[in-house]
Amino acid sequence: MEQNSEAKATVQTSDATENKGFETAVEDKATVPESVPDFKPKTHKYNRSFTGHEALFAWISCLSGYLFCLAFPLNESALGGTLFTAFIFIATGTVFALKKVKPNATAVFAAVSAVIISVSLSYGWESPLNIFTGGYAFAAYCYFVYSATGNSLGKPFSGLIVFDVCKAILTMPFGSLKKFELFRALAASRKSKGTKYFAYLLVGIVVAIIPASLALSLLSYDEGFKEIVDKIFSFKTEDISYHIVCLVFGIPVGMCIFSLFISGTDNKPSRIFTKENFIKVSDKIRIAPLVTVLAAVIPLLAVYAVFFFSQRQYYVSGFTGVLPDNFSYAQYAREGFFELCKVSVINLTVIVLITQLIKKGKASEITVKLLTVVFSAVTFLLIATAMSKLIMYIDRYGLTQKRVYAAWFMAVIAVVFLIITLSRFIKKISWIPTCACVVIAAFAGLALCNVDRQIAKFNVERYIDGSVRTVDVDTLYDLGYAGIPEMAKLIKHLDEKNGTDFTEKSIKYYEIHYSPSTYNETAYNLLHKANYFNLIEEEVYKEGLFDYSINKKAAEKALEELGLLSAK
Repeated sequence: MEQNSEAKATVQTSDATENKGFETAVEDKATVPESVPDFKPKTHKYNRSFTGHEALFAWISCLSGYLFCLAFPLNESALGGTLFTAFIFIATGTVFALKKVKPNATAVFAAVSAVIISVSLSYGWESPLNIFTGGYAFAAYCYFVYSATGNSLGKPFSGLIVFDVCKAILTMPFGSLKKFELFRALAASRKSKGTKYFAYLLVGIVVAIIPASLALSLLSYDEGFKEIVDKIFSFKTEDISYHIVCLVFGIPVGMCIFSLFISGTDNKPSRIFTKENFIKVSDKIRIAPLVTVLAAVIPLLAVYAVFFFSQRQYYVSGFTGVLPDNFSYAQYAREGFFELCKVSVINLTVIVLITQLIKKGKASEITVKLLTVVFSAVTFLLIATAMSKLIMYIDRYGLTQKRVYAAWFMAVIAVVFLIITLSRFIKKISWIPTCACVVIAAFAGLALCNVDRQIAKFNVERYIDGSVRTVDVDTLYDLGYAGIPEMAKLIKHLDEKNGTDFTEKSIKYYEIHYSPSTYNETAYNLLHKANYFNLIEEEVYKEGLFDYSINKKAAEKALEELGLLSAK
């Protein structure tokens, strides 16, 4: 007891002394005359130092910025997008290994899935899926760095993963931009021997690019010299300015990449909206009484009941395969299709809002389970109806990009509703990460199957085997390079069947004697594509590594087999 009393007295004396010192310091600062020129108040300077590994990553960020500008937009660099994605993940993972940072399971999943899905970029630029693939690669990289450096709100594959992804995307790429961390790290690289020599080498190469590029551009007036340069570098001297632009615009991209890396390493995102903040907000937003929730959803369910009862015969036709009277296949399939898809999304939103806003309680828990089952059943019926109509349409007219994407979307929505319903009764299922993994896996399957090539193959094979009477040649043409091999297969079949040879006539003949027949349209489109290849012969045969496209090479091979390409 006496020792505790003495300790307390000592603490009080110490606190009093510190307070007195603080007051004296304030008084002294206040009494300093304004006329004293040497007086300067204390300021806190930003003195963040950088390790050799971080300095190395600064140079990697600069190179990544340059490669990013070369690889994007994706319509010019098919394989470039795949190579860039693989490079940035592998380089970052290597630096993490050197720093002895061990990424968790979700970080590894994000990295591996992004690299695998990015393989689809090498098919070509025609697919609208490329923009989603690029977007996913960006989000996955942000989350990879964010999660690997220990900023996650919860455990791997927890229900907080959506909020983690949002934090990673919105905060990390810009968290350290204002302090120009990239340039400070580059300057610090002089202190690291390995990084120092690498930096000197890279600086020398960069410095040499500008005068060398200018000299090449000026001396390329000579055709002989220009031909030698083109063979050595495999790109045209006219494109040198493009590489200079990529270097310049690659700097801000590199700054964002390095800012993302440093923000994760310094755990800056963990200071914004912590797990405790999230729990507090989640509890505060549960403001909806059970009566209010029921009053809000019962009218909606009544609308669904009346709708299905009044339209039961009309929608049952889709399951029986019998077309209703006064309807064409196109009209029947399109009428109400997109509206049914939108209603499915509305139902998903309603379930999520009910789950997050209803006040906790035993009655509320039972109500949420019941409403989830009811809304899921309604959605399954809507999706089944829409899918039956779409299948009738596809069976009659074949596949298009929109039809494939619509079928994929409805299938994914159905699986999501199934997972949500099961999670209400099986506590081990966390529906948010499970749904996220399912959507990513489904998107990977869609992207990697080379959708455009499969559409063309499906339509042509059904025409050849007699399942349909016509094939939409315009759809094949709109698929770009992916449709050319199948058009070549189709014209061969028609020539063998009719004893003709479409190459005996020129494209002008088909223009003058144009008729909306499968043979004429296919012949004209193939000759048109062949002319395009021949006009850009140099670009086709001297393309760079980043420009390589799997579908483009397949199209080139198909045209060569038909004898439509000029000799190399």
